[in-house]
Amino acid sequence: MSFYEDMKEVMVTINQSIVKARNFAERFDERYIIAYENNDLAIRYLSKIVKSFMEVFPNVQVELKMVDFQRKNTVFLEDKADFLFTVRDSIIKIPQTDYRELYIGRFMCILSEKHELSEKKSLSFETLNGETLVLLNPSLCPKEMKRMEEQIIEACPDSPVLYVDNQLSGCTLASCELGIAIMPDFIYHATATLCMIPLQTSEVISYGAVWHTQDRRKQTRCLLEVAERIFRAGFRSQLDGLQST
Repeated sequence: MSFYEDMKEVMVTINQSIVKARNFAERFDERYIIAYENNDLAIRYLSKIVKSFMEVFPNVQVELKMVDFQRKNTVFLEDKADFLFTVRDSIIKIPQTDYRELYIGRFMCILSEKHELSEKKSLSFETLNGETLVLLNPSLCPKEMKRMEEQIIEACPDSPVLYVDNQLSGCTLASCELGIAIMPDFIYHATATLCMIPLQTSEVISYGAVWHTQDRRKQTRCLLEVAERIFRAGFRSQLDGLQST
């Protein structure tokens, strides 16, 4: 199943939650816009977050707005969103903006299951030197990702580099055995033909929630609390899975 098919299923689930809420209320008291970037964390958690939020505020009309990395600051600056799920990056420099970290992403190597390095438990820059690397376009990724790409290019002078505009293209090239894609773990979407192997680095990338500092509404406080609770539950589930293997 493709990444976009999974996102379609997420949107169906979310819309069903919204329609269900409409059946409980004759009209909506207000509108609340939640913006998000298209990644695996949205697939895993967004529908649960919205469903829990709607259970508390069934009379609030929730609207979802998918934004790309380049447009997210503009969307928030122009008050076109009340709440935003995104990487930390430059968003925290916007005046009157608060940020709460929900997830710490690690950098991963995405490669075909048929690749000779696919059995490794982790990969170093030294091991990657000479391999074709698939990297995100520097103009379309956060500064933490740019810094990582600069490091890996410097450490792997013998590696040809292919640039892509999005994670789906990167994973597709890796699946076709055209290179090893480097990206944060939360934008990679697992498939049967790919392996995800940790990159040996201390660099991380922060992902979380952003809202307007002056927004004191109980809806915003509730949404933040719900997001934190669901992300924590997700971490516990992952940890239990690792301990049982």
